[in-house]
Amino acid sequence: MRVHTMSRIPALCNTVEKAASHVSEPGDPDYIELQQSFKDVQELWYIIRVLGDRLVSDPFVRPFVRAAANDCRLPEDAGKNTVGRDAQFELFVGAVGCRIGFDVKNLGEGQPDWLMATPSHCWSVETKRPKSAKKVERITKKAAGQIDHSLVGGVIIVDVSTIGGPENRRLRTCVSDDELGRARERMGEAIRGNELPRLKEAIGKAPVGLIIFHDFVIRPAGTSSNGGSVPWGLLGMWWSYHLESPDSQHYARYQEFWELFGSGLPDL
Repeated sequence: MRVHTMSRIPALCNTVEKAASHVSEPGDPDYIELQQSFKDVQELWYIIRVLGDRLVSDPFVRPFVRAAANDCRLPEDAGKNTVGRDAQFELFVGAVGCRIGFDVKNLGEGQPDWLMATPSHCWSVETKRPKSAKKVERITKKAAGQIDHSLVGGVIIVDVSTIGGPENRRLRTCVSDDELGRARERMGEAIRGNELPRLKEAIGKAPVGLIIFHDFVIRPAGTSSNGGSVPWGLLGMWWSYHLESPDSQHYARYQEFWELFGSGLPDL
């Protein structure tokens, strides 16, 4: 796979390579760029390792690859034009499906991003990356329309990492796993209470049985509040919400998707 020397991917690799010679601290001028570069390089490496030859041989996947090579080094510098990281997230979700053994196909323009199947079930999967909280409802409605058009009941996966700005995911001080776990639980409850009712209304009667949210946090190394030593870390956070009631005939199908998909997630 070839990428232009002036594209985002070589720039990310150069930043990570330079960082190997010294330990960057939160106060360093290049600290934020280094954090984001580590995150992107790990995610891109996962995509390359899992999808392999499909990145160049699959005519439906190649446009995603070309798009993923573009974008600014920091997402907040890209404004509304985040086509690179949008494509990167789509490829990442496809790679997770491939890793766990789903038969994964791209459906083309105007359709959901992926069709994922096991011998017994099939799901259409649409990914979205809203740039603000105000757009979550609108992009969810659009995703539901794409799934409805595909005639295959499906799943919407929403990356909310760009909502609220970079300070929401870049910690300046070290925190423990327990503190992060409690923060994750609070955010999950906030989504369930504040966002889910509006999103259900936006989805309407479209055959969407599951909506999944993704965010991440980058934690600097140091000593946590309980006195323990904590290494630098990139921590992915995922929340899943059923739109079907437990007694629905389709509930088990979507629960199977989440259990399988969740088992293949790296910590990104």
